Amino acid sequence: REHGTIEHLLVMPVTPFEIMTSKIWSMSIVVLVASGLALVFVIQGLLSVPINGSIALFMVGAALDIVAMTCMGIFLATIAGSMPQFGLLLMMVLLPLQVLSGGVTPRESMPLAI
Repeated sequence: REHGTIEHLLVMPVTPFEIMTSKIWSMSIVVLVASGLALVFVIQGLLSVPINGSIALFMVGAALDIVAMTCMGIFLATIAGSMPQFGLLLMMVLLPLQVLSGGVTPRESMPLAI
């Protein structure tokens, strides 16, 4: 928006839905392929760490997480008027979600209400 890219995209013969969908799919595919390659070549190959569990199930969960976070980022960017506002919205929304997800803090140490 700040660099005028949105105006260029809006004059093209595509709908806003197609623009958002292409951004979500492109980001999701790149990150998913990179995480899959890192899992196979770095974790299993270079570091020789055994993986207990299904790699396919991990990739499905990673795909769901990537798509959800990308959609949430696009939503917050749509609400924000500028990049500094977007950064503040990220801190107010995504950081509490990460902390409360159980990935950073174990669920056992969280209050029962959470």
